[in-house]
Amino acid sequence: MTIINKIRAVYFSPTGTTRKIVTATAKGLSRTLKTDLEEYDFTLPKTRTQALQFSVSDLVVFGTPVYAGRVPNVLLPYLNTIQGNGALAVPVVLFGNRDYDDALIELRDILENNGLHTIAAGAFVGEHSFSRILAKDRPDMKDMDIVDEFVRKICEKYKTDTLSHPIPVSGTPYPYRGYYTPRDRQGTPVDIRKVKPLTNDRC
Repeated sequence: MTIINKIRAVYFSPTGTTRKIVTATAKGLSRTLKTDLEEYDFTLPKTRTQALQFSVSDLVVFGTPVYAGRVPNVLLPYLNTIQGNGALAVPVVLFGNRDYDDALIELRDILENNGLHTIAAGAFVGEHSFSRILAKDRPDMKDMDIVDEFVRKICEKYKTDTLSHPIPVSGTPYPYRGYYTPRDRQGTPVDIRKVKPLTNDRC
């Protein structure tokens, strides 16, 4: 059995929903396994100037939001500099209540390809970053109950020494599907990069 000395909560979370799930999972693991906990937020560009490095005694809960069904492409160059060094990992993605498409399998593969061993994985609903209506106030208390069960299952798997990797997850194996393209009411594809909020004289 791999001896875990530290739980590491590592995330990109511009709106805070990914952070909520990742840190709750990591804190639960830390309490149950009686290990130290370390948190690292790489949301801001200045925090992505040096490669993330882990050790074989780490269990890393690693989270990103889902953008258009995939891991945010702005992160890919940075994520591919990770030095896993045999650490165990739990990839986590947060999606805005549509679908996570290939984001979870993509994040799992990134971690595996950079020297981490994935032993569990999760996809959770979070309030959509473009809306206060879609998945409003998620993750909520019911979601956090699911996190508690997620933690229990990870700990049970670790303690019974049934670790296997890479963890099987839903999604299309590489090459992944293209980024999801939203459509307007007439079914015409919309370039989401050109979407702008409607404002008034107060904003």
